Amino acid sequence: MTFTVPLLLGAFSIAAYFLLTSPRRSPEVDADADADALTSVLIPAYTSHSRSLPKQSKHAFSYPLLYLGVDVDALESGALDLPGRIVRYGGRPITKLLGLRSDGYLEAGPQGLRAKVERLLDTRGIPRTSVGRIWLVTMPSCFGFEGINPLSTWFVYDNDGRFLCVILEVHNTFGEKHAYVLQTSSSYRDEPGEGYDYSWTFPRSFHVSPFNSRDGYYHLDIVDPFHYGPSASPQIKIFLRQLTPSKTPKLQAVLASHPSRSAIPLNPAHSLRIFTTILRWPLALFLTTPRILYHAYLLHYEKKLAVYPRPEPRTSGVNDKWNPPEQDGEGVGAAVGWKSESWGERTSKRLVETWVTQRAEQLEIGVEVIFRDQRPALRVGGNTSSSEPRSEPLAITTADPKFYTHLLGAPSSEHFMVLAKETLTDISSPEVFSNFFSRAVAPSDSKDSRSIPARAAAVIRSTHLRFLWSHSRIAPTPDLVHPPDNHFINSRPDGQRSLWTDTLVLAVVLQGFLADVAEEWVMRMFGARFLDGQEPWRVWERALRRTYMDERKSTEQDDLGSVLW
Repeated sequence: MTFTVPLLLGAFSIAAYFLLTSPRRSPEVDADADADALTSVLIPAYTSHSRSLPKQSKHAFSYPLLYLGVDVDALESGALDLPGRIVRYGGRPITKLLGLRSDGYLEAGPQGLRAKVERLLDTRGIPRTSVGRIWLVTMPSCFGFEGINPLSTWFVYDNDGRFLCVILEVHNTFGEKHAYVLQTSSSYRDEPGEGYDYSWTFPRSFHVSPFNSRDGYYHLDIVDPFHYGPSASPQIKIFLRQLTPSKTPKLQAVLASHPSRSAIPLNPAHSLRIFTTILRWPLALFLTTPRILYHAYLLHYEKKLAVYPRPEPRTSGVNDKWNPPEQDGEGVGAAVGWKSESWGERTSKRLVETWVTQRAEQLEIGVEVIFRDQRPALRVGGNTSSSEPRSEPLAITTADPKFYTHLLGAPSSEHFMVLAKETLTDISSPEVFSNFFSRAVAPSDSKDSRSIPARAAAVIRSTHLRFLWSHSRIAPTPDLVHPPDNHFINSRPDGQRSLWTDTLVLAVVLQGFLADVAEEWVMRMFGARFLDGQEPWRVWERALRRTYMDERKSTEQDDLGSVLW
């Protein structure tokens, strides 16, 4: 311990020397264009959170943070890059002390920050030509580390400098991103509280905390930090309250400039001050994720709050009956980032799309798979030499991020269709779907002719099905009890066989089975609790209950029709 402090001081001194004396990139910046610009700053800040409902689970905490408040145009021009890479835009995070890069914000891709914001606003009826300055308040990467960025706030002004809108970009621990675009002309605008400039009360639509449902509202009060002129120091103050569907306050969060530490301009004259500020608060940018996990532990195990399973991000046209988002008449909230595609889904997609393309040509019908997120649609077939198609087209619309994986993991098309509603999937014609995903080979193909990986995959599908059924309080219908011997993927429509394809299918099916078993085991091992009835491993119980209820409604309607007739 005696040598720890001197060693750390020596290491930081050496780092400071190289950071402050290494050459700086010299971007070409139009000084006249930025003459009236407010200075971009490093903002010592703090956040505090307080939960008031349910009463037995009251909880509160507060801790310091470091934020950047930057003019997006100045950032992208390179004007904010400081000597020694103390602050730098773009590139790899490990190459700078504090950094920002476009890929971490809004939609994925290499486009610039301004281009992304303008594209988002264009979908909200704000043309690009009316967008002036854009300011971003966010946590940067530090020493190459990019943690969870729970809230980034964009302040957008028109060409005359008038405040146009604020964008709340919210990230969760699942790697998903959501943007709430709040315009000054919105019907959700409210009377601001004392000391604030703008206020809105708007519907919630994003899964952030596992201890909250998606319904209800947010009430936001903000101070406009970037309208005071070049000589002023920006002061951030964001007050966000979560309300129940009846608009009762449930929890509140504040993000504000530190009361005793002023913002530091991002210019070379303040490089040393920026560096020493980071040394004073070395963990402010590293502890976001550990703090989230720590307070989640307290809420779950000490405050006894059950966990809401993660729903898929809200997309247009999806009617999720469980944990639905609040109705949003203006559409202020929208998903802008989804979980990264897993190896299993990428592999499943490649295998299934190849099979579907060949099958569509074999049956001479059109097939369309439309995804309600950012994934491109699959459209094959539909061009036939005959004047009339042999079957009606098949259209599948889904918000399921594991659509292809679930197709390979389901023992049959009938099993997949039972789970379709639970996986946010709509099928135009169950009859066409069942026929399309039946065996595409000649009847002479027997069970014994399958490869060893194909037979192993069939065993795992049956085992997986029994595992899920063991957690269901509702018995399956007789037609589901005995899955067919052969899966559609085992035989290609062109008659060719591939041991490698069968092996990949086995790996995907095994991965899905082990993931479900591991999730259930880990939750039980640590005594964690989902909301009753919403455990992921009880998906078949929910699907069967929905199926029986739909059948009962259909029977009642038929009986009513007979009486009326």
